[in-house]
Amino acid sequence: WRPGVSSGLAVRFNAGRYLRVPDLTELFGDRGALIGNPDLVPETGVQWDVGVRLERPDWGSDGLSFDACVFENHAKDSIVSIQNSQRTSVPVNVGRARTRGVETSLSLLAVPWLDSQSTLTWMEPQNLTARSDVEGKRLPGLPVWDGRQSTSLVLDDRLRVGHTFAYAAG
Repeated sequence: WRPGVSSGLAVRFNAGRYLRVPDLTELFGDRGALIGNPDLVPETGVQWDVGVRLERPDWGSDGLSFDACVFENHAKDSIVSIQNSQRTSVPVNVGRARTRGVETSLSLLAVPWLDSQSTLTWMEPQNLTARSDVEGKRLPGLPVWDGRQSTSLVLDDRLRVGHTFAYAAG
């Protein structure tokens, strides 16, 4: 929803159901750090998000924009990797899980040859399985903080030179 064509503000809402089948590495492993689990069942769930986008109107949608949203995901049979004592991981289905959080992004294309993208996400992944040893605990393998920043020099339509930094914690 945009309150006015030239205002630079947009409000977005999304909701839906999803199905995620286990990938081949989760089912059969990678002959190294991940042991496969052929008994995995597909993950299903309901998710929603709502957010705002601010654009600098005189720069257009490719100039300067800031996005912020809140999200929540309720999953059944969520697939997560659990590390065992041999420092290898095994994917397992978690009964019920909820992940909620806030995501922000900043995009800048001030001149045609410089492109910069930054994102920062805070998540609260929580196990909701009704078992005293796991209920209310954080899901393994999902960071609380996840940030990324990339900057590129755009030399022509087929060539970019740049960097990407990634940060995950928790």
